[in-house]
Amino acid sequence: MIAITSIRDSIIATYRRTPGISEGAVSYVERWFHEPSRNVSHSADYAMRRFVETELDYHTAGDRGIGRITSAMPRFGGRYRGDLSFLPTSKLNELRDSFIRIIICGYLFTDLMATKGGQNNAPPTKDQQESPERFFKRWIPSIYTGTVDAYERRITERAHLGDLPKYRSIKHVWLTSCFESASRVLQEAGIPVDDYFVSLVHDYFDAGTTCRLVELMGPRLDEAPTVQPASTKEPQSKKRIDYAVSVAVTALLAALVVANLRNDDTTENKAKRFDYTYRPNVSTHYVPTYERRDGTVVRGHLRTEADDSFWNNFSSAGNKNPYTGTIGTKTPSHHPASSEHSSRE
Repeated sequence: MIAITSIRDSIIATYRRTPGISEGAVSYVERWFHEPSRNVSHSADYAMRRFVETELDYHTAGDRGIGRITSAMPRFGGRYRGDLSFLPTSKLNELRDSFIRIIICGYLFTDLMATKGGQNNAPPTKDQQESPERFFKRWIPSIYTGTVDAYERRITERAHLGDLPKYRSIKHVWLTSCFESASRVLQEAGIPVDDYFVSLVHDYFDAGTTCRLVELMGPRLDEAPTVQPASTKEPQSKKRIDYAVSVAVTALLAALVVANLRNDDTTENKAKRFDYTYRPNVSTHYVPTYERRDGTVVRGHLRTEADDSFWNNFSSAGNKNPYTGTIGTKTPSHHPASSEHSSRE
């Protein structure tokens, strides 16, 4: 099993060098890590290792990974089949351990948020937990189902973080630690650190989040499945109607918000939006892989939180994406890029 102490030291070091993190926050996380119950359950450890073995599988034909519906985001072994086939066993083991570390980080981060939200549940002991195989089969289907997005919104309220950007800024500290340690292993193996790998780190971290959520939400072996009486089940037609109403209401609210934003787009606001010197502080968040209506697949990537500054984006001219090294090129149609603009990294 991966030592929690090495993960703890890496996370704490990242906390300490991240601007805006108070000493009180660092002390809280240190105390939390030192609690006796801070570990990974036997079933979760088994499931993580089995999942990573499938991700590193470069022998099996095809690029699709376990739990994925398509190969738009191929498994690591499928994408780097040739590179992995020439690596010595020691390097393959280092890659495996670094990927497991990322998943464990997501698992522990979720534990931390659950603690802040008042849910102080230690991972189940070996006697309490279900069989590793059963847990694995419950966990895998949940990885790419949007469970994390719903959880983030709920935990933001329970952990008293104020808003989603604040939650994501804390998550970003953990992700940075994961990315730095894993990228070193990747570079030593001669494999490029690119947008694909950034997406992969986020996917594995979120897989760790769902792993802990599956534990927190059960079921346990001693719990019999609850069967709803037939007389009280909702007809499928009613469920479809409720879903359609929900979608329609959401679309209406979105339209009202957009309309309101357009009404607020005054000349003064436009001037501020394109003012190169106006740079409010922003954090970043992860956009998962998605498919456009025309069939184009957009891979997962990091982007800055939305604000009212055109220049506060990685893609704007003069800026550099610190995760991929890509230089921004976009400029307003009426505002050509100026050579004296300094980079925002």
